[in-house]
Amino acid sequence: MDYMPFIWIGIAVFALIIEAVGTQLISVWFALGAFAAALSCIFTDNAIIQFAVFIVVTVVSLILTRPLVKRFKRRQNEVKLNLDRAIGLEATLTRDITPDSDGEVKVLGDYWTAVSRNGEEMKKGTRVKVLEIRGAKLVVERVHAAAANKKD
Repeated sequence: MDYMPFIWIGIAVFALIIEAVGTQLISVWFALGAFAAALSCIFTDNAIIQFAVFIVVTVVSLILTRPLVKRFKRRQNEVKLNLDRAIGLEATLTRDITPDSDGEVKVLGDYWTAVSRNGEEMKKGTRVKVLEIRGAKLVVERVHAAAANKKD
């Protein structure tokens, strides 16, 4: 069993090569487990114990680092627009919303394409509330007169 450390190191190197080629952080935990199993060869010749060390270290390292990896990946995938703060704001249409064309609204100092939530036609000057962002368009709904007076 003098060859076992080389097998474990080979598995670790193979896992690191897969990790270097890919972009998903898939096999780094297996590499850590294989290195730990190679180190366990110093203390025991029993392949079952070495395999158990491999499994335990792989699972523990996965459990301990997974939240960090998820947070890092989420941060990489986020597109920061700062427009999210426009949701819930009221504004005035600067261009009509019709069945044939989208409207326009000025929010937070910028002009944005606006669409009605329910396909309702709205004229320029109508008070609207921003409900959500869909792509590069703001989804709006008409602010009723009673609600508008109550807010002012």
